[in-house]
Amino acid sequence: MVQMNCIQPVLKVTNILKRGGLYPNSTVTKAQLVQLIFHSCYYLLIVISLLTNVMKAVKASNEVALNRMICLVVPLANLMAKILTILLNEKYVLSIVEDLTSNTFNGHTEKLNDYIKLVYRISELMWKCYTLATIAFLLVTAVLPIMTNIETIMIPPPFDFGKYDVIYKIIHLITGIYLGASSICYDSLFMMLMAICVAQLYILSDRLINIFQDAKLSWSNENNETVDNREMQIIKECIILHETINQ
Repeated sequence: MVQMNCIQPVLKVTNILKRGGLYPNSTVTKAQLVQLIFHSCYYLLIVISLLTNVMKAVKASNEVALNRMICLVVPLANLMAKILTILLNEKYVLSIVEDLTSNTFNGHTEKLNDYIKLVYRISELMWKCYTLATIAFLLVTAVLPIMTNIETIMIPPPFDFGKYDVIYKIIHLITGIYLGASSICYDSLFMMLMAICVAQLYILSDRLINIFQDAKLSWSNENNETVDNREMQIIKECIILHETINQ
């Protein structure tokens, strides 16, 4: 059977983030710098828009509008914290992703590789669930207001667009897709990395529990190797795996 590499569950997410310029790189190109500036300005405009609505709600003593704005500001702040965490700790993040391609994480038997395959299946399922939930949310909060006169479910514009109100609705839809895609990617990335970590801990536990059986099965008479030597070799491999997980 085909072995599953640890990097495979996160490839889809990292590729999307790389195309969007929201993934750290060891070397920053001019194109990536332009993308980063664009994202920063876009998020700044979103924050200004939300804060403008918050101040309007406070000034008008509109508790309903204020609660709605707070419910939007909190997840946006959470998303921005995730982006900053990734970008400010780029060396650490790149080191983690590099470990996913190492022999320490991937040089396991077919039986132990089943843990990685399980992570891949769960990751794919969670990705689909995140995507469907985001699409449903956008249909209600962004697409529906464009097609109907229902505007109470969308974020109010920071100022009156007048007869060009449809422009704001389109911007609102684009922003919803932009934030939704960013949120899906970062949530999926963190989830997948934690799931891979858990899978490696299960592999480590399995190897330690079956250390004597595995030593006998993989024992070889070549180079005068003994079962005890093979056991020590497996213990060393387990120590290296444990250290890599903890890094």
